[in-house]
Amino acid sequence: TTFQPNSNSYVNPDHLNYFRFAGQILGLALNHRQLVNIYFTRSFYKHILGIPVNYQDVASIDPEYAKNLQWILDNDISDLGLELTFSVETDVFGAMEEVPLKPGGGSILVTQNNK
Repeated sequence: TTFQPNSNSYVNPDHLNYFRFAGQILGLALNHRQLVNIYFTRSFYKHILGIPVNYQDVASIDPEYAKNLQWILDNDISDLGLELTFSVETDVFGAMEEVPLKPGGGSILVTQNNK
């Protein structure tokens, strides 16, 4: 099992305090050389270390999704009619929301040239 911050944690007004507290506990354990049996996602480790995250980091969370992204990159998508945009639909407490992956991403179609 791996852990990462929940993108919907903002609903709790104290969510940043909880993250700070968890970070302090982990930092204290590391400082005292105590093994903590907690595993984070690769993308979260990269965020902690300041390393840029890329699409391949998704493979540790959802291998099938990563495989589909790789297929899109490896193949010509011009005539497939996928009508992909630079946005993603996500479930936010039972309601589907479209989240742009870049400014105006919901209105930018993914093409062979910009993928």
